Amino acid sequence: MIERGRELLAVDVKASDRVGFRDTAGLQAFLQEFSGRVRGGLLLYAGNEVRRISEKIVAAPWWKVV
Repeated sequence: MIERGRELLAVDVKASDRVGFRDTAGLQAFLQEFSGRVRGGLLLYAGNEVRRISEKIVAAPWWKVV
């Protein structure tokens, strides 16, 4: 989790080079629990593409954000 003021960004990391909606269970739970404060979720993984998994969750290669 990254916190900026009262806003939150949920972050999860997966070792896989492929991710899909089923890999976002933890992020989805966080988004529900903190729905009033959370901006969205970021799933870092070992793949090559930045892709939108759902309305509030984006998957991105970990090496692109380092």
